[in-house]
Amino acid sequence: MVFYLKINRNEKYTFSNLQHWIQIIECIPNSFAYIICDDNYLKKAVLEQVVFTKDSFKFMESYKGFSELDYVVSNITNDRWRNAGYAHLSTFWHARENGYSDFWNIDADDTCICLSPQRSAEVLSEAEEYGKHNKIDVFSLDMWITRTNGTHWSFGITYVNNSIDWFHMIGKNCEDESFKEGQVQNVDGYFTNLKMRTDLKIETFYVENLKFIHYADDFLRRPDASGFFHWRNGKLILPILRYCIGMESIGELQIDEEVVKLCIGISDDETKDFLLDYILPGEKERLMLRVVVGQQQKAKLSGANREV
Repeated sequence: MVFYLKINRNEKYTFSNLQHWIQIIECIPNSFAYIICDDNYLKKAVLEQVVFTKDSFKFMESYKGFSELDYVVSNITNDRWRNAGYAHLSTFWHARENGYSDFWNIDADDTCICLSPQRSAEVLSEAEEYGKHNKIDVFSLDMWITRTNGTHWSFGITYVNNSIDWFHMIGKNCEDESFKEGQVQNVDGYFTNLKMRTDLKIETFYVENLKFIHYADDFLRRPDASGFFHWRNGKLILPILRYCIGMESIGELQIDEEVVKLCIGISDDETKDFLLDYILPGEKERLMLRVVVGQQQKAKLSGANREV
């Protein structure tokens, strides 16, 4: 399996997130990762800070200067989203040129599946198997469908069936303004219209009890476009909106009925262990000690009260 890991943010979280994705991919037999990075300084920083234990990755830059690709990108993205458009569609271009039958397209700098590498690999495997069995053309994690009441599909963590002539499918309507209306002028918005207005099977999935992070430089200033996700019991819970700000109406959502439910038996404890190690490295033992001390103090106080 081929994975395209797209990065463009030079932030602390970029390197920990990319490291996690590399570890996930290294758990998958016969896998290979292309890291799409157009910034030489960021590439150098990755080589200095990310550990690769297998010779199964290669850097590549976004493709530009090919008439077919330039035509599509220029017509479906505006100036703000142009570079992102090239990065997204370079995965399709490169996969076509190399004869890959399918692949994963992943925003690797600002996303984190909150599970161990081995279990995260199971998440991807479950989605891939479901996608293949049900002949889904593009299958993406529920980062926006539920949050927009089913009106905006998005890439992010996405499995792609590459047996389709994608550039033909994208290109034949890319100059039709009526086809493109109603969506943000970027690749995600265009694929939303492909989903709604063609026979392509462009679908979305979630995994029961999965926790997931979509990073931003400041979660509190972008609570509706980034943050912490938790899919459980038919609900998507966004804790910053739900509990920190107190906006239950947009912080605890019924998962959209079109989103496919997958399940690999994720427990609360395994997620907690991952998060303690991942977000607070070196702090796990101190925090667990605080729990023990707190329990001891509570027991002492309870005993003293009984004596009185």
